[in-house]
Amino acid sequence: MKIGGSLATQGPEVQLPIEIITQIVSYLPSGSLGQRSAWACCLVSRQWYSAAISKLYERPRLTGPNFDKFAVVICPPINAHVHRTGLEHHVKHLDMSGVAYESSNSQTARLLRRVGPTLEVFIAPATSFS
Repeated sequence: MKIGGSLATQGPEVQLPIEIITQIVSYLPSGSLGQRSAWACCLVSRQWYSAAISKLYERPRLTGPNFDKFAVVICPPINAHVHRTGLEHHVKHLDMSGVAYESSNSQTARLLRRVGPTLEVFIAPATSFS
């Protein structure tokens, strides 16, 4: 027994207006659940990605395992020929208290220079800038 039909019989795909998707994303909770939900929204489609990416980077939840990946996306190494992604403009609240030993003073300073124009709240790593 076949469950569901083929895509050809279901009709054309309907796209929601970006304003509606942005409104849906605005209801995501904050904290780690909100981060996971924003990440899931980014994986739905390009349209959902463009609506949810700012929510994902607005208040990044940094821990030891994911800090290096975040730092490389925001501040790629100088000799890596990578174009800037522009994601640093979405960061508004940077809490680095959970990455005290993962970040050096110079790396923290580079991150602050990149996210500085849009940064509203900064919580320093316990061992570097405190």
